[in-house]
Amino acid sequence: AFVQCLLGGSMATRWGAQKCLSFNQSCQLLSSHHKFAFLVAAMVLIFVISSLCVGGWTRSQWPLLMGVFLLVSAQISLGVLTMQLGLKQPFLTVSHQVVAALLIALLSALSCLRPQRKEVINPESSIDTFLEACHG
Repeated sequence: AFVQCLLGGSMATRWGAQKCLSFNQSCQLLSSHHKFAFLVAAMVLIFVISSLCVGGWTRSQWPLLMGVFLLVSAQISLGVLTMQLGLKQPFLTVSHQVVAALLIALLSALSCLRPQRKEVINPESSIDTFLEACHG
């Protein structure tokens, strides 16, 4: 997903989509972004579904996982709509970029989270004794 975001950012800063649609130039960037979009979306959705099915700690992250699912859906919709309208709606284009940034942030948060480890307390070590050595 991060590489897809970098590819989209590169395309945006070089006006790749506009050049492709207007002058039929730099279409390789747009084509690559389009091809990898569905692959990345499929991988992220498989990750979300498998995380929910596994149970345990990963299932407890369902709010973040649902957020990822909604953002991927919004990202695909915004990308398709942006291209259908020929990039003539700046709000859609900027929204596509903002959703990409939110998606990367949410996926980064999920990758940095880890389950809380419950410390196992050894019953023998937790017993306070009155026979501790006293040093003078």
